Amino acid sequence: MIGLGTVINIFSVAAGGAIGAIAGHRLKQNSRLLTTDVLGLVTGLSAVLSARAVLSPDLEAAVGKTWPLFIILGSLLVGGLIGTLLRIEERLEHAGEWLKSKFARDEGTFVEGFLSAALVFCIGPLAIMGSFDDALGLGIDKLVLKSVLDFFASIAFAASLG
Repeated sequence: MIGLGTVINIFSVAAGGAIGAIAGHRLKQNSRLLTTDVLGLVTGLSAVLSARAVLSPDLEAAVGKTWPLFIILGSLLVGGLIGTLLRIEERLEHAGEWLKSKFARDEGTFVEGFLSAALVFCIGPLAIMGSFDDALGLGIDKLVLKSVLDFFASIAFAASLG
């Protein structure tokens, strides 16, 4: 079913956020830091495994021996330029400030938490690639992995940042 991975991811973030908001104060700071460190390591490992596709003989045969790295470099540069031109970070900060003015009762880490969550949950590489795969009917395995990571990350974010 197309869209199932997205639904699973939404529920995992919501459930993790609820658990973190309700019981997160029971987690020690060391546990929160360990959780985010492990999530970063797993994400990095996933990126390395995905990067193997760049070294695929099929891609090399299709575009030439040196072009796969240029494709990655170009993609990162173009993506960074587009993000800068669209002022994505500035707009996210503005959205966080607006939400804070509407919902937050005290000064704290609301905007930091909103920005961190938006970056991790919405615009990370697994979010983008997993969504493409899900929408194209290529499977939900990337979004299921992302859902597990996001579940624990949302617990840590809600416990630490609100």
